Amino acid sequence: MASFVFVILAVTLFSTDVNCGKNDPVYQEDFENEYRVIERMVFLEEAGIHTDDDFKYMGLQINNLTSMLKDANETVKLLNDKIAAVKGKGFRGSSTFTRWGHTECGGDAEEVYSGYMAGSYFSHAGSGSNYICATSKIKYGAVDGRAEVQGLAYGIEYRLGDANEYHDAPCVVCRIPRNSAIMIPGTNECEEGWTTEYRGRLASQAYNQHSKDYICLDERPQWLDNGKGSQGGGYLYKVAGRCGPLQCPPYKDYYYLTCVVCSFGTRDL
Repeated sequence: MASFVFVILAVTLFSTDVNCGKNDPVYQEDFENEYRVIERMVFLEEAGIHTDDDFKYMGLQINNLTSMLKDANETVKLLNDKIAAVKGKGFRGSSTFTRWGHTECGGDAEEVYSGYMAGSYFSHAGSGSNYICATSKIKYGAVDGRAEVQGLAYGIEYRLGDANEYHDAPCVVCRIPRNSAIMIPGTNECEEGWTTEYRGRLASQAYNQHSKDYICLDERPQWLDNGKGSQGGGYLYKVAGRCGPLQCPPYKDYYYLTCVVCSFGTRDL
């Protein structure tokens, strides 16, 4: 009889461990019932009272506990299989960034799409104030002819004072297996623990032209193969710092500013 009690104790304690103390009301209620059975068995053992009905009742309770354990183990196995499957697929957080002046992402970044830098005409006061990466896979909607009144988007030409002069700028949108991506102006080094996606030079339109965003132009700009020559549109100049409102030091007057795009996060679970 003592070994019989020990078996039930072991089964019950193991069942409690599977429940992990998560206060599951169904399991708690069943386990409390089994504890009462064990208490009765101990009482009967000490009193030397053993009846067929007692053993029949106890056997039913053991069968119930065994069934509960089997269900719990199957649930745990199912959850472990799901976790393993998710890890096997490389599930992870991700984010995107635009690499301006380049056609490839590099590193472990995946291309979402590539295209052409675009924006408003350099001297127009209207249309957008930001640069966009217009896809090379253009699809038009159902429109009735050309619009008479519209915002306008033009290609962006380099005005960098080097071999890239007058060439049109490409761009590519990239996805990375990290949760955050930022552009840091004024440096070409990421903070400790961050991943460098690309380095570049801070760029925008000229100070006396239509205002545009500051972007991080790749330090080795590429250009599109549609010819060279000034065709009008938007322009892209390197950006220099001005002392006064901008603190000098650490900045220097009229020195071109660098930039870097950095990302942070874990790749896998």
